[in-house]
Amino acid sequence: MIIYAGIDGTSAENDNDYGNTFKESFVRRLAYQYQSTYWSKPPYYHRGPYTWGVDTRWYAEDAYNYVVKHWNEGNAKAVFLGGYSRGAAAMIEVAWWLKYYQQIPVECLILFDPVDRSAS
Repeated sequence: MIIYAGIDGTSAENDNDYGNTFKESFVRRLAYQYQSTYWSKPPYYHRGPYTWGVDTRWYAEDAYNYVVKHWNEGNAKAVFLGGYSRGAAAMIEVAWWLKYYQQIPVECLILFDPVDRSAS
């Protein structure tokens, strides 16, 4: 089975409509539309960082820890990471950390408009 982790795009802190705006995003759809078919565990999905981007690193660390924990359980065969905008930039970091700190290979990196605009 496959471990999937995804982080969506940026939004303002006071954006009460974030759920509606991103409910059909590809990152979210990959997480929840295919969870019973392909993913070995419930997928990791998180809304995107806020406008200022100071929380981008926290989201990346959270996704990294999720993947490492489930990979070490031993029943996953591959890791897929998905992200949009700053979420995609965070997933590039996650892929790098997985390779260099844990020697966990990332089979698939799905990026939509990655941007590196983060204070963290």
